Amino acid sequence: MSPKVRRIATLALLAGVALPLMVGCPGLLNAFIRLKICLKNDTFLDLTEVNVVTSGSPSWGPNDLPGGERVLPGGEGVIPNNSPGTYDIRAIFDDKEDCVENSTVILSEVELDTTNLCITFDQVVSCDEIYVTLDYTL
Repeated sequence: MSPKVRRIATLALLAGVALPLMVGCPGLLNAFIRLKICLKNDTFLDLTEVNVVTSGSPSWGPNDLPGGERVLPGGEGVIPNNSPGTYDIRAIFDDKEDCVENSTVILSEVELDTTNLCITFDQVVSCDEIYVTLDYTL
């Protein structure tokens, strides 16, 4: 048997063993899938903190924005390396003028399955409430 045929046969054997294991064990498959949450700030406010926790967690934990950076109005950010699952997400905006009734947005039971999530935060006019759009992307 030539080395090329042997290599193909070995890969086929590995795929034949590994695939059923991953299909039968979603937890094993989820250990290999890493998803990102992209953030787009179309508000008039600085996005100062985002917390991503497993749904039902008793506390919000640390700021998940890389390096604790702000996402300025018109800017974008990414929270990488998320496993598939159900999450609660909190976004805190710096309302310098103290005119937005609720400058903290909480999204409950957001599903991350096999596609990345993009969250757009928007305001129609300054001091208006913050609207959220969720888009799942590849």
